[in-house]
Amino acid sequence: MGTIAVRFRGEEPAPGRLTDHGVAAALAESVRQWETAFILCTPRELRLHWANSAARDLLDQGRQLALSGGRLACADRRWQRSLDELGAAASGTAIVLPPVGDCEALVLRGRTMRAPGEPVLLGVTAYSLSDTGRFLLPDLRNVYELTPAEMRVLRCLMDGLTADGLAQALSITIETARTHIRRIYAKMGVSSREQLICLASRYRVP
Repeated sequence: MGTIAVRFRGEEPAPGRLTDHGVAAALAESVRQWETAFILCTPRELRLHWANSAARDLLDQGRQLALSGGRLACADRRWQRSLDELGAAASGTAIVLPPVGDCEALVLRGRTMRAPGEPVLLGVTAYSLSDTGRFLLPDLRNVYELTPAEMRVLRCLMDGLTADGLAQALSITIETARTHIRRIYAKMGVSSREQLICLASRYRVP
């Protein structure tokens, strides 16, 4: 079994446990060049196993997400509980870390995965809210029977706009904006922006 060593500034090398062959190696190769940050870590403990170059840059910056003792940690400790819940939750969970300075709000989405003969790992995808709209597929509109107006509102929500902000951006009243938001939530069966992002992100293309 081979290992992948990843070094970040101020941290000791973090040995990966991906095999040099089979599903795990294919996974590593497929995500290595993604512009989207992708991290493999242990569930619950969030101990780093592997990260692609985009994730290494994100962790090196340490402004929202960082490494502490080889484990994923929020730079702002107030959000650590949310990150811990992501590590302990079932696959498909998402959280949103607030913007910091010129860094946009960061969406973290977890998905459990296993390669033959390997322990279960948690794959964490990290991307800014403004990135999500570009990856939404037309299938999302068809699956949930969203109107063109609702799709425009959904993209604004994925870009991080509030009801007031999207009303201004789309030149509609705040009452109309709130009506669209309620209908989107009802059609998609969600009750929060985090749930909305988690569900919509399934229709993203890496």
